[in-house]
Amino acid sequence: MSRVLIIDDDPVICLFAEACLSAAGHQVLTAEDGETGLRLATGHRPDVVITDVMMPGIHGFGVVEAIRANPNLAGTRIVVCSMKSYASDIQQAKNAGADRFLAKPYTPEALQEVVAELVRS
Repeated sequence: MSRVLIIDDDPVICLFAEACLSAAGHQVLTAEDGETGLRLATGHRPDVVITDVMMPGIHGFGVVEAIRANPNLAGTRIVVCSMKSYASDIQQAKNAGADRFLAKPYTPEALQEVVAELVRS
């Protein structure tokens, strides 16, 4: 079983993603902002982190950069999610160190597939 951390300031999205991934057999942690998410990532060392871009405090790109700067989280795979899927946003996620970009709204199947691919790799 893999451990997945969802960081999103929208509680509905957190519940939706948690339900989708729990149904697929993953252990899921959630955080409502980047600071809480980084604390959970450091303490629980998830296999995959799924982070929203637009959040109060530390935004998603900052979360990605902080995870990538932490040697204890070197193996963590990261998915950045956003309602905007402009080429510049996708490139910024990649430049920050994200493994994948997932446009919102996403389907349960799309979320499960992305996480499964990253866990396998």
